[in-house]
Amino acid sequence: EYNHPAMAIAAMFNRLSGKLLRGVEIAGSCVVFINQIRDKVNSMHGGTHTPGGHAVHHLFSVRVELTHSIKDKDKPGLIRTHIKVAKNKTHTAWLTTEIPILNGVVQLGRSLVFEAVKVGIIEKKGAWYKFSQEYLTLNNIEKENVGNGEEKAGEFLEANQELYSLVYKDVLLKNGIV
Repeated sequence: EYNHPAMAIAAMFNRLSGKLLRGVEIAGSCVVFINQIRDKVNSMHGGTHTPGGHAVHHLFSVRVELTHSIKDKDKPGLIRTHIKVAKNKTHTAWLTTEIPILNGVVQLGRSLVFEAVKVGIIEKKGAWYKFSQEYLTLNNIEKENVGNGEEKAGEFLEANQELYSLVYKDVLLKNGIV
């Protein structure tokens, strides 16, 4: 009936997904599907791809693409993964970020520092990370310096949960997510 095995698997997945997603909705959970899509570059008609790869694109409400990872030569075990929201039925699409992963653990503090620098909450001067003057006066923060280096700045924010949640909320607001 199907010309390619990938088409048969995609059709089967589409039939079963309704039952699966209803159970996930009742449980109030989230399911993450990991699918590697590999297309032939020089193919005229799109080439072959892994089973279900392109069929899944239309089914789910949020699709995230991990486009590339960069290993940090100075720090062994540190990988920077570039993430892009390719489709989002629930909110803004095409958001991008870079998440540092150290020895398999996502570094939330570093990630927040990276995003706060992008939106102007934290300024980078040399190796030092400091709160912007506008942000200091607006939120009555006494300490100007966040840390020397991305790692120390992330550790400082993680150690101060109240400050972490304030910066996190403001980063979401400035990106238009909240």
